[in-house]
Amino acid sequence: MSLRDEFDLAGWMRQNLRTSVMFWIFIFLQTQANTEAPKEARYIWTTGQWGRCIGEDCGPNGVQSRTVWCVHIEGWTTHHSHCKYEERPEIQRDCFKVCDWHQELFEWESSKWGDCTLHIASNKVEPRTSNCVTAQQGLQHRKVHCVRKSNRSVVLDEICEFFTPKPASDQACLIPCPQDCVVSEFSIWSACSKGCGKGLQHRVRSVLSPPLYGGNTCPSLTETRSCDIQISCLVGEDEFQYSLKVGPWSDCRLPHQRQIWQNGNTVLNFSLQSSGKNHVKHPIHQHSKAWNVEIGYQTRHVHCMRSDGRNAMLSLCIRGDTPAIFQSCVMPRDCDFSEWSEWSSCTKTCRSSDYSPGYRSRIRFIKCVAIGGGKDCPNLEEKETCNIGGERLPPCQRYVWKTTDWNECQVKPLLSQHDRRRSNESTLCGGGIQTREVYCAQKTGEVNKQHLKEVFRPVDHSLCTGPIPVTSQLCTIACATDCSVSAWSAWRPCIPESCQDPQRTKGFKMRRRHIVREPTGNAGSCPHLVEAIHCEEPICYHWHVLEESLCVTENNQTCGRGTYNQTVLCKTNQGEVTSDELCGKPYLPRHGTCKVPCPSDCVLSEWSEWSVCSRSCSSKNAEGKQSRTRYIIALAGDGGNPCPGSHALQEWRSCNEHSCMVFYWDTSPWCPCREGTAVMSLNATISWNNEATCSVGIQTRRVLCMKSKFGHVTPKRCPENTRPDTVRPCLLPCKTDCVVTPFSEWTPCPTLCQQGNSSFVKQSRYRIIIQKPDNGGQECPDTLYEERECEARPPCPIYRWKTHKWHHCILAPDYVRQGTIGATEACGSGLQTRGKNKKKEKCLKEPLVETRSCPCDKYFSQPQGNWSDCILPENKVTLQLGMKVQGDVKDCGKGVHYRAIACYDQDEKLVNPWLCSNSGYIEETCNLPCPSDCKLSEWSNWSACSKSCGSGIQIRSKWLREKSYNGGRPCLKLDVKNQVYDRVPCYRDCSKYSWMAEPWSDCRINKESMHKCGEGVQTRKVRCVNSTAAGPQESVDDALCDYDEMPIGARECALHCPNNCVMSDWGDWSTCPKECNILNIRVRTRYPLRLPADGKTCPKVSEVEPCTLNKNCFHYHYNITDWSSCQLSDNAVCGQGLKIRLLNCVRSDGKSVDSKYCEKMALESPWHLSMPCVVECPVNCQLSEWSPWSECSHTCGFEGQMKRDRRVLQKTQGEGRPCSSQLVQYRPCLNKPCYSWDFSEWSPCKVEGAQCGDGFKVRNLSCIVHDGRLPGSAKVVENELCGNRPVGISDVWGLKIPCSVPCPGDCHLTEWSTWSSCQLICLDGKRFETIGRQTRSRAVIVQALENQANCPAQMWEERHCTEGNCHEYEWRTSSWNGNERTVWCVRSDGVNVTGGCSPRNQPTATRHCHPSCTKPYSFCTQGGVCGCEKGYMEVMTPYGFLDYCTKIPGQEEKKADVKTSVGKNKLGNSKFQAFFKGWSIEPFDPDGKPKVWVYGVSAAMVVLIIFITVLSYLVCKKPKQQTRPAPQQKPLTLAYDGDMDM
Repeated sequence: MSLRDEFDLAGWMRQNLRTSVMFWIFIFLQTQANTEAPKEARYIWTTGQWGRCIGEDCGPNGVQSRTVWCVHIEGWTTHHSHCKYEERPEIQRDCFKVCDWHQELFEWESSKWGDCTLHIASNKVEPRTSNCVTAQQGLQHRKVHCVRKSNRSVVLDEICEFFTPKPASDQACLIPCPQDCVVSEFSIWSACSKGCGKGLQHRVRSVLSPPLYGGNTCPSLTETRSCDIQISCLVGEDEFQYSLKVGPWSDCRLPHQRQIWQNGNTVLNFSLQSSGKNHVKHPIHQHSKAWNVEIGYQTRHVHCMRSDGRNAMLSLCIRGDTPAIFQSCVMPRDCDFSEWSEWSSCTKTCRSSDYSPGYRSRIRFIKCVAIGGGKDCPNLEEKETCNIGGERLPPCQRYVWKTTDWNECQVKPLLSQHDRRRSNESTLCGGGIQTREVYCAQKTGEVNKQHLKEVFRPVDHSLCTGPIPVTSQLCTIACATDCSVSAWSAWRPCIPESCQDPQRTKGFKMRRRHIVREPTGNAGSCPHLVEAIHCEEPICYHWHVLEESLCVTENNQTCGRGTYNQTVLCKTNQGEVTSDELCGKPYLPRHGTCKVPCPSDCVLSEWSEWSVCSRSCSSKNAEGKQSRTRYIIALAGDGGNPCPGSHALQEWRSCNEHSCMVFYWDTSPWCPCREGTAVMSLNATISWNNEATCSVGIQTRRVLCMKSKFGHVTPKRCPENTRPDTVRPCLLPCKTDCVVTPFSEWTPCPTLCQQGNSSFVKQSRYRIIIQKPDNGGQECPDTLYEERECEARPPCPIYRWKTHKWHHCILAPDYVRQGTIGATEACGSGLQTRGKNKKKEKCLKEPLVETRSCPCDKYFSQPQGNWSDCILPENKVTLQLGMKVQGDVKDCGKGVHYRAIACYDQDEKLVNPWLCSNSGYIEETCNLPCPSDCKLSEWSNWSACSKSCGSGIQIRSKWLREKSYNGGRPCLKLDVKNQVYDRVPCYRDCSKYSWMAEPWSDCRINKESMHKCGEGVQTRKVRCVNSTAAGPQESVDDALCDYDEMPIGARECALHCPNNCVMSDWGDWSTCPKECNILNIRVRTRYPLRLPADGKTCPKVSEVEPCTLNKNCFHYHYNITDWSSCQLSDNAVCGQGLKIRLLNCVRSDGKSVDSKYCEKMALESPWHLSMPCVVECPVNCQLSEWSPWSECSHTCGFEGQMKRDRRVLQKTQGEGRPCSSQLVQYRPCLNKPCYSWDFSEWSPCKVEGAQCGDGFKVRNLSCIVHDGRLPGSAKVVENELCGNRPVGISDVWGLKIPCSVPCPGDCHLTEWSTWSSCQLICLDGKRFETIGRQTRSRAVIVQALENQANCPAQMWEERHCTEGNCHEYEWRTSSWNGNERTVWCVRSDGVNVTGGCSPRNQPTATRHCHPSCTKPYSFCTQGGVCGCEKGYMEVMTPYGFLDYCTKIPGQEEKKADVKTSVGKNKLGNSKFQAFFKGWSIEPFDPDGKPKVWVYGVSAAMVVLIIFITVLSYLVCKKPKQQTRPAPQQKPLTLAYDGDMDM
């Protein structure tokens, strides 16, 4: 290696080392840079959803916040310092705070869905595919905004999203598959264009449905073919024809400058200051305020057209004068208009709660209208929103519906018109109806400091929007309930006024009763509850014997004297046991002497109960007595104690010794509550018995001591300890002052000048009472309505024409008649004139002569249309301000029918109706019958209770007296007998009537007995008495008591002989246990009153019997009745009532018994016996007053009518009078004549000065009078009656349109075809759209084949339509004619069309078979193979081709079945039969059957063929030659159809 090489190597190594170092430094720096990459490359800000808008007030001053995070690009959250702070999204923003009441102000508004477009995938529209079957998926859009309801202005979407989600703005849709153009079938061929030789024919068709959604365009609408008339043309007839053709006029243009200087100016001045003749102004560029019209010129071309469409020399066409090729015209000038005016002031001058924007506008005016086809004038007014937020504007005044306080509740409006209670309204109670007034008010700051009720200023009702508050409601008046008290208790013992010092106080006997039901309403107070009578020797305590023991003889003797023990208690007058010391002496003995009869002693019975006292009280002349008796039950023997006399068997004592003079404290009603110093300390609180009150007062009443049947006496005569209170605290209700609204604004005064004959105008204002005074509050002011005169206005200046008298009507021109009238011409179409005098300078510009037509004043009228409803006269009810009266709308009585008349003149033209009648109507009185309510009788008396003991039913009824008619209150609850019943349960106390038995009489011994003792009979009197708290009273009818419970009136007895045992009467049976079981027993006992002599015994002292159910042992249970009907007070019509039901104690044998038996059993009764209920109030339907009559629905003609309506203020409730079905009334309008412009039909196209080319169509414009509905009634009248002409119509424009007349040889368009039927797009038979399409078209007519290059394109147009139909298309085919048939498309309505049917499903029109079908009876099938005719069967070759057709055997005998399409296939119709046609000897009969000789010939031929075959075989057979098997033939397959012939 050389030195140079070494240096090169070292340099190369240094270079590589430097490169490596630089590479590694770059890698290090890159890695470091990646490590220290910018924060924003790996961290991003992420925001959450905006929160709720928070603010103090509703509106745009809210604040909305959201959360912001710093997130790594991998998804985890980190500290905010890792993200770039300056890119941090905002976390707060201003917002519109939505409140609940905003829901009434804002709503979503959606536009209509746009057209459905194909769904875009990969930024490319999917192309039309051949696999589209029904429709393709698309997308359609719409705009959704949150808008303000008042003016439909757009606001923030967040406002509406607060209440409801935002509706979708996109939705999937379907686009129908591409639909090709559909055209009709061709018309018939036209006549040949030439009468001889060769010509042209054409036929046309029209477009029925345009191509849609990318479908194929429409085919040619015209077909042309040559025609050859086999008639030789005459000499010269086949030569060309020449026609003069004019072209369209060119645009109007100004002449050349040189022509202007030669001919004068082209500017016409139409200024008002100009003279009557137009003069030419100079120069052309002079501008003035006058309406300058420039006159230009226009030209057109004239051609000579040959019949083959070629141009020829003009001289060949001109026969006379040459048509004009130059004419003057008005130069087009665009509309000239001024600059925009200043913006008007904003319509919004205050800030409203709905934040709706205001509007301002500006205008510009037209200086000159467009002439000569110039550009029309643009929009002359422009609007824009202003003061959208309105933050700096003062708040708007809000107008809201306000109501007064409810009036007093009234029951009378609910009563039927036949109810007798209408005459005594003060006693009515229960459900009622109350009303109030509704007014529109403006809120003000005027508030009465004494009230919490805010007052508002009334304004006009039209300023308030929204539903009107209800003006009536149901209410309740509490019914007065009388005080109900219990029966008097028994008189208590004589007690002193004070037991502390009984010696110094008077004695009283008292009885009491308690309040069962407190009185309510104005029923008054309860009667006195305590009565007292004076008595002697009052005591506070008394002894009471509790029980006595049997008599026990001394020294255990069997008879004689003995002793008995008795338990004695000391009790107070209230029956309470107390210390014996209080009763004091004399003490009742604890022991007493008695005597047990000996066997020979007389034995007496026990004393009976004391009889009822003969008097309830005692006087000086009469006092009460009562008695008791006993009788002899055993006679005395020898030596025994004899029986006493009859006087000793009866005792009498005085009873009810108290005086008949009864004393009691009588109280007057409580006085009204008033303030008192005694209760001022209670006024520190504002609550009294949990009721709010302003203060506490006192009530006083008068208390007097009364003596029965005498009057008041000194208070000392009544017991002081029962004296009622005379003072009590009470609630003082708060005072309620009258509250009235502020006065309304003064009604406006007229601002115009005052007419000379007008009176002074006044302005007024009013205020309304919204709260009436109560409880001594401040009274309402006297002035609720104020009126004042308006300031005097300057008188209006008077300008008037002074007219002369009309001259005579001139029937001829003035220069003919000279103002005279012919003798035989009294009237007709003429003119009248009159002159005027100049009185003021303002009248100088007006003409001094005016004219009018003077036709004959002969008019006749005839009624037109139907009669109106029966209209009642206006019912003007004077209402007091602040009050509203219900039912003031008159709905029956006499009214008027109206029928409009049509007025005609002598020419049978419709004229104004007041020329025939002052009113224009025929009026006829009518009568609306007033409604009559259902009339029922009064309630009958309640029937007697159906049961004498326990619960039963009471019934009362009403019956129909008069049915309702004419919309009166119906009878809703009548049964088939036209009655209505009311049932309530009733209860008869089983202890109210009871049997009372008198003491038993003496035992009477039978007369046949030899002795004075022995068996006998005892009797007693049993009667039914009325039981009271004081005991049994007077006797009543025995039927009122239960005969099953009647005690016996006679019984066997024994008058015991001496020395016999005498037993007492049996005691009561012991009580059976609750479970009635024969294993349980009950016992009764008796004891000996006299023991027998020695050797004799006493009978048994006890008896036992089993407890048998429903015999001597009973179960008891409660039975509850059904609920009664809802019971009201007698003075109530409806409202709150009470349903009741009763508990009945029933014995196990089904008998109702006294409730004490169930109470003894401690049975539970979990049922409520009363329940509040409500009887629906019969509220009559309340209707508002009729609204004012509306404007006429038509301004003229016979169809116009006016309408007024009323609304339901209160719907019918219960049995109230139903609402009238007539809530709308119609009235015919005046039959005014209708004047309108009428266009005539367009005239045929007229070409001036030529045979063809461009010309004009014209039409006439006439003013006609008609009745608005009858086409034949129109008659032409003067144009002045129709006023201004229609827009865009003048003598030049609108009445004349360009047109063209084709020349022979011209290629031209046909007239427009008629509009096709309305067609809808459908998918699977269902409508895809609601708006359909109609189409019309123009086809191209070729008159010369040489001129086809100049033909215009065919035209078609479409328009939208409604009420279209869906159409379907299907292919139809004719029967095959050989191997061809006709295929066409048919629409579902039967119209043959081209297009619409799917080309993929089109049937073939031609069929081809290879090889062709040449076999007899064969034909080419649609599948392209040969087949056999009907009745023949295919026989195929081994290679699958048709060999021949064989006849199916048995076809003659078979009838048509499921496998045979035809019954018989006659041979005469086959090709084989046709082969023999024309032979002299025909082998077939006329019916197609072979003849007999044919069979013979056939058999001979078969034998011959067999013979020849066998002979050939024998001749041609070669011995020992191996033969190759013949190819296998295809088996013959025959179709077996089940016939036995096979």
